Amino acid sequence: MPSQNCLTKRKNSAVPHFRRVVPLDLRAAFGCRELTGSLQTRSSTEARRRRNALIAATDALFESARELQAKGKADRTALLSTYQRQRQHVFTGGASLSAIPYAEAPSGLTGHEAPYWPPEYDEVFCEGDLRPEITPDFHLTPSMVPKLLARRRAVMLQGDDLLRPMDSKAELQGMRDGLAELKQDITDDIVRGDTSSIREEALTLLAYEGIDLSKTSVKHLGDYLTRFLESELTLIREQLERLNGVKIPTPELPQEPLDTDDWEKFIEKWAEVRKPRATTIKSVRVEVKRFRKFTDDKNPVDVNVDDVRSFVDFFKRESLQSSGQNRTLAHPPIGDSCY
Repeated sequence: MPSQNCLTKRKNSAVPHFRRVVPLDLRAAFGCRELTGSLQTRSSTEARRRRNALIAATDALFESARELQAKGKADRTALLSTYQRQRQHVFTGGASLSAIPYAEAPSGLTGHEAPYWPPEYDEVFCEGDLRPEITPDFHLTPSMVPKLLARRRAVMLQGDDLLRPMDSKAELQGMRDGLAELKQDITDDIVRGDTSSIREEALTLLAYEGIDLSKTSVKHLGDYLTRFLESELTLIREQLERLNGVKIPTPELPQEPLDTDDWEKFIEKWAEVRKPRATTIKSVRVEVKRFRKFTDDKNPVDVNVDDVRSFVDFFKRESLQSSGQNRTLAHPPIGDSCY
């Protein structure tokens, strides 16, 4: 018998999710451990109705999958497509459909055309979730992080604007209590340096922004998770203030993080305004490259005075060491062989 709960909520979200464990003998056929997805309603009564309908639908789907698997005809894409059709049917007010999957995958989709998804995302999405295609050339760099977090903040606050007018007084108070509790949890996580609570949301953001986690260094990912955790606390505080009547404007959605705020665009703008000689531009690019390496490729908008001072000190030490080595080569000690 399945768990009659099958309901879960993601942190910082008032919308419940359906979550059903795939039986062990069918995980190879489905290609995942769970069937999950948003129930697309904030009403607890409607969420339970949709949950119950999806439990019945997945029961039938699992039975059909076993029959197809025994015949060697189980198709992962068809099974997941059937699950998605069941969800949409339930969301429009229907009960469960007859869960007979297509014997073949929909036309036009082949293994070579399927989006590339690195294995690191298996813990974030079920195979039935709608996923964006990932361009494998993109990997996370520190320069992308500020824009990524700004885009998430804009999306979350825009969501507040859409949903808040539909909330009752009781629901608003429940949100205040929930956010206050979440605020303390996130604060404790920051104190302990524990990013596990936001890992799912943080990786989901990367996925939907088209960034391939398998091409990201462990250090850059760790720094990103730390920044995400800190921004989450700021976002929760803003949402609480909004619930308490503070007028916090909703920002426009920033451009994609891969398009702006990179060093090359800053150099191009500087060259356009100052019109330096080509040799000067070349020299600036060389020094910017050294500075980026020194700061572990910090976003230019994140660079502060301490970064510049540290780089200047580093540059001076490096210059002194270089000049000392040159003097030693030019005037070898007496007794040393010159051959």
